[in-house]
Amino acid sequence: MEKAAALTPQNIVDEVKASGLRGRGGAAFPAGIKWQTVLDEPHGQQKYVVCNADYGMGHSLGTLPIQLAGNIKQGGLIELAFGVTLRKVLEDFGAGTFTGRPIKAVQACPPPR
Repeated sequence: MEKAAALTPQNIVDEVKASGLRGRGGAAFPAGIKWQTVLDEPHGQQKYVVCNADYGMGHSLGTLPIQLAGNIKQGGLIELAFGVTLRKVLEDFGAGTFTGRPIKAVQACPPPR
């Protein structure tokens, strides 16, 4: 996380492109191309990320998409490995609360159906 935080958005996209990371769908589309497309959109424009995910152990590859929102510094959509603690997610990925006070409660919601 420290290394990624020091990189520019373009550096991060370049790392993803160089990794050869591809989607898990039938087309196996290169993730770096998707990320570059979003980055190239003009600043000030509304941007959306769509996560087409399958929940459930039967199809799981050991990860789960999680949306961070609310009273945390860095919200967003992350793909999280099973076994990562909630504290790590909120403090490391979410960078803690705006006020700096400890997190006392979390509301977990299932995906809409």
